Formats: sequence, structure tokens, C-alpha cells
Amino acid sequence: MTSNTIRSRFDAYLTSATPVLSYVVPTGTEELLKTDNEYIIISQTLRGYCHLASRLPFDYSGKVLVPEEFKGVPLSRRAVSVSECGNGVALLTVAPSYPPKWEFSTVDGKKNPIFSELKRLDSLTYRRENNVFALEEERLIKRAVEDGTDVKYIVHTAKSQLLSNGTIALAKERRIPCLLITEGLLGSVTQTRPVPQEMALCTFPRFDLDTVSIHHKGVILIADNVENPDNLGLVIRTADACGADAVISVGNTAVFNKNCIRAARGAIGRFPVLEYSVGEFSGVISKLKALGYTVYGTSARTDKTVRDIASNGGRVFSVSNETNGISAHMAQAAHECLRIPMATGQSSLNVAVAAGIILSQAIRFE
Repeated sequence: MTSNTIRSRFDAYLTSATPVLSYVVPTGTEELLKTDNEYIIISQTLRGYCHLASRLPFDYSGKVLVPEEFKGVPLSRRAVSVSECGNGVALLTVAPSYPPKWEFSTVDGKKNPIFSELKRLDSLTYRRENNVFALEEERLIKRAVEDGTDVKYIVHTAKSQLLSNGTIALAKERRIPCLLITEGLLGSVTQTRPVPQEMALCTFPRFDLDTVSIHHKGVILIADNVENPDNLGLVIRTADACGADAVISVGNTAVFNKNCIRAARGAIGRFPVLEYSVGEFSGVISKLKALGYTVYGTSARTDKTVRDIASNGGRVFSVSNETNGISAHMAQAAHECLRIPMATGQSSLNVAVAAGIILSQAIRFE
């Protein structure tokens, strides 16, 4: 069940509330409820809070009661203002936030402003500076629209399966601009081959360590200088699937790389991913330790294994590339290191596989 401490904050509102959605996570139960006058989100984690908020009716304008710790968290495609706070509860006023409309429905040439922006998206620097990323696959775009990811617009050819599977209709219902483009023009703004039949521009959500969890008793994964974008995407996907609260990518990272986006299979934009430089590392670790997390590194040269992981409290696990292992500053910052037992013949694992083994030991859905 959800922590009594969190749920008890909402006791005054629960007598007239009816459940809309609830699901069990290792730290308790996340809940979305509705009264005659407002919605209620009861959650202990940022990932749960954002997920439940995305399940509010898309066109809803009104009041939402949430744990006070999440009052400043941006919500995808919603304008949010804090009306009041008290007894650990924040009363928010929310309204749908629509992307700007375009006076055209077709990207018909290279002078079109959408074409110009898509062309700039090919630059990693542009994506990072403007906090945006692109999706280039039908299944990923479909999932993003359904999950309430902040999709700014979709461009698609007449052959796109988004037309036949209902995604374009749903996107238009949610007022996401959907624009026709030729395969030739689309091919000139992406290096992906074969040329995709669709592309979506999305916003990368920015979060803060303080809001990852209310009680800071969950699990966070640090991707320590994972430079390969495919591996980083798989790490993020694995952490999402295992139920981690967030992934922190530290170092020369590739979160905005399109291969990372694709390998994450819809997690980026929905699941909390925080990115920091090496220079920010000490501050990140200090903050985590101050919040009460135990920090674990990984090493082949230690007797303690992942089978010895403590089963409670806030825990942070670090994984890195299999060639060099965790960085010196990560090893120095860790409270202790763990190893993954392996049969004779192998001495290392792919970083995403290692993450999956560690998280499956640390997080149990029982």
C-alpha cells in the first residue's frame, strides 16, 4: 500500500473521492482519484507522479491536489500554477497547453519553417541547447502520443502507418500539429536509412534531484560516462522496465543522440532522465548522500556481490562501459562496491545487461 504518511495528507479529501487509476510499485501504490471538484494524485516518486498526471483528461482545466514536494514539477503539455499549499498538499490549477498552430498543413519545400527546424535537428548541439529530440519510428511516435509525451508536431508521408493505426487522429484530437511531407524532403533532414515515413519533434523534460522521490527510499541508476548512445539508451530502457526511480547520466553522455532515443524505446520523454557533466558530479553525489542514499559502485575486485544488496532505504547504483569500468571519481565517491558473479570464461558484461542484473536484485515486484 501507499505510505500512510503520504496518503494521510489527503484524508480530508478521500471520503468523496473515487479511484481512476492505481498500480503497485515496490515502494507502495500510486493513485489517481477524482472528486466532484478536483483530481488527486498520490505518489511517492517523480516517475509515478508524471505518469498519473499524463492520465488526466487531456482537455481538463481545473484543480489537482498533489504532494507538496511535486508542486514545481513541469507537466507535459499542461500549464500549471500553484494555488496554495498546506499540510503537505499542494493545490494546483492546471490547463492544457497547446503547441502553436501553423497556417499550413503540408511541408512543401526547403523554405518552409518546419523543414528549416528539422534540418537544424541534425545537430546534436542544437538539440541539446533547445532541449528537444526527434522520434523517427512509427511505434515510438505512437507510444509518445499515447503516453502524453510533449510532442510539438509530427511530420509524416502519405504512406505512414500513423494514418492507419489511429495515431494521427489521436494527435489531432490532442491538438498536436500533423503535417504532410514528401519522402524526398524527409530524407534530406535525416541521415536514417531507409528513410522513415514519419518524424516527431519532442521536448526533453528537465527535472531536479530533489523531486525524484519524496522519501528517497527507492533506487536510482547512474550511467557513469556511458559514451555509446545505443548502450545508454538500453540502460535507460532497462532501468525503466525494472522500476528504477530515475537514471542519472554523468560524463560525456549521449542522451540527445538519436540512437540513444531509439534504443530507449519510448522511455526518454516519459521516464525521469537527468544529465550532468563530470564537473557537476561531486555536487550530484553530495546531494544524493545528503538525501540519505547509499551509493554503490561496481567492480570485479571486491568480495561483496549483488546478492548482498541491502533491501531497503535509498540506493544508488553505478554502471559504466565494460572496457574501463566505473570512473575513479565514482569509485572514490561510492560507499562500497559490488560485483556480479560470473561463470569462468567471462570477465565483463554489456553495461545494459549489468544494469538489468543489478536492478532486478535491488527492486522486487512481489
